[in-house]
Amino acid sequence: ISREARSILPGTVNFVCICFCTLIGRPQVFLSQGICAGLGAGLIYIPSIAIISHYFQRRRVLAMSIVASGSSLGSVIHPIMLNNTLNSSLGFGNSVRASAGLVAGMLLIASALMKPRLPPPDKTVPLLPAIKKFSTDRAYVLSTLG
Repeated sequence: ISREARSILPGTVNFVCICFCTLIGRPQVFLSQGICAGLGAGLIYIPSIAIISHYFQRRRVLAMSIVASGSSLGSVIHPIMLNNTLNSSLGFGNSVRASAGLVAGMLLIASALMKPRLPPPDKTVPLLPAIKKFSTDRAYVLSTLG
C-alpha cells in the first residue's frame, strides 16, 4: 500500500465512522458530524489531488478539474440516493447504513487504487524558508486572503 493511500486511511476511518454515528441521532452527534466529516473529507481530498499531479504534465489542470468535478457530482448523487432510500421501506437506520456502506466501499477502492508514479523526494524543504518564499508571492498571498 502506497504512502498516499496510507495517508487517506485516517480520513476514511473518520468519515465512515461519523456516517455510522448518525444512527445515534443525538444533537451532539450532528454537531460533531460537521466537524469530523469536514476533517475526514480534507484528509481524503488533498492526497487524492496530489497523486493526480504525478501522472499529468501537459493537461494537469484539465485532469485536476475533472477530479474536482467528480466530488461535486458525488455530492449531488449521494443525497438523491439517500432521499430515495429514506422514502422507501428501508427506514432511517438501514438507509444510513446503506449510505455509510457505499461511502466505505468507494473509499476502500480508492485507497487500493492510489499509487504515486514518482518516488518521494530525498530531502524536504524546511518550514521557515518555505513560509518566507510563499509570503513573497503576491498572487498566492492575495488568493489566500480571499
